[in-house]
Amino acid sequence: MFKILFNSKKIFRNTVIAIVLGAILALLFPQFMLSISVIGSVFIALLKMIVLPMVLAVIVSSIVSLGSGEALRHLGLRSVCWYMITSAVAILLAVFIASNINMAAFYHGGIEVSYNPSDKIHSMSFSELLLSFFPSNIYKSLTEFSMAQTVTFAVIFGVASLFIKEEYRKVILNVSSAVNEVMLKIAHGVILLTPYGVFSLIGVTVAKSGLKIFESLWLYFLVVAFSLIFFVVIFHSFLIKAFAGKGLREHYSVAKDQIIMAFSTASSVATIPQTIDCAERLGVHPKITGFTIPLGATANMSGTSLYLVIATVFIGQLAGHQFVFSEYVAIVLMVLILGIGVSGTPGASIVALVLVLDYLKLPFEYISVVLVVDRILDQIRTAVNVHDDLVIARVLTKDVDKGNLKLDY
Repeated sequence: MFKILFNSKKIFRNTVIAIVLGAILALLFPQFMLSISVIGSVFIALLKMIVLPMVLAVIVSSIVSLGSGEALRHLGLRSVCWYMITSAVAILLAVFIASNINMAAFYHGGIEVSYNPSDKIHSMSFSELLLSFFPSNIYKSLTEFSMAQTVTFAVIFGVASLFIKEEYRKVILNVSSAVNEVMLKIAHGVILLTPYGVFSLIGVTVAKSGLKIFESLWLYFLVVAFSLIFFVVIFHSFLIKAFAGKGLREHYSVAKDQIIMAFSTASSVATIPQTIDCAERLGVHPKITGFTIPLGATANMSGTSLYLVIATVFIGQLAGHQFVFSEYVAIVLMVLILGIGVSGTPGASIVALVLVLDYLKLPFEYISVVLVVDRILDQIRTAVNVHDDLVIARVLTKDVDKGNLKLDY
């Protein structure tokens, strides 16, 4: 079986087999799947091992290769604008769907409500939120795997490199490019192990949750899952055709590898190597790949934003709260800001959910209900988040081809 799975030319097929096989074995032999959870842990560890050095190298090399602050400013502004646009569309879609479906209608309890947010997180002030993006010690940020702080340092380092002597700038470009090449080679090797890692990760997830979790939450789960899939199939496909000018079959035949990786790991950061690989295969401009993919992994959370809206409305329905128009407007604005604002914090989606519930004066206790199926929904929304990064990178590449975005000054 394992000999069949290890075939670099058929990673996608093998990964799908691994998902199905892992889920079936988890239902039949849950203890066995839990006993081999170390396989998935090693796979995640290998991905995390290469991510931060890769992010540092790829961002620095991309910024330095731009050659000027003007090119960086244009690329950065366009990237952030697209992040806001896609998140806004996701949020409005979620509001429309969630406000028209009573997801609490089929909830009949049976899940203990005992969540106390003060035990896990605390509400963050604006100053704390802002400080969380800036490293006081880059070595500490690296050892604690703080992606947002690492990206901030890499951007500052890269920008500063634009203002030094050309001879030194070339050295930084050569070194960072060489490190990036080495990390990509390692990443390609780790990607070959995807079926093994996915087999274990999916097996552990199913072994821990089983199928009973859907008895009371099946409608909520389906609403979130459908909304996320609808967002990709309709809106992302629209962007690819209308703004990237590319064929959907070509795109999804490559992007499926990234989507499967993100779904399996539930980590945008761990998926960066695969996303970069897919971007290269789809012809994304190298400078755009190096800048927007790592940035998007930390700042672009369109799928998470969609989830936050539906989860908030669902909790309100459980509490018997009747939302008014002004509250929906508040949800839209808060989630749009928080989608980027809390992306660098641990447990970002839960942090954001608590902040929204606190503003609306809704009970925190019901968070324990949505957390029951959060692992699987987290996998789906992560896939949406990273695919959004890939789509935006393709849109920006089209802008370069049309002359609307200049990267060479």
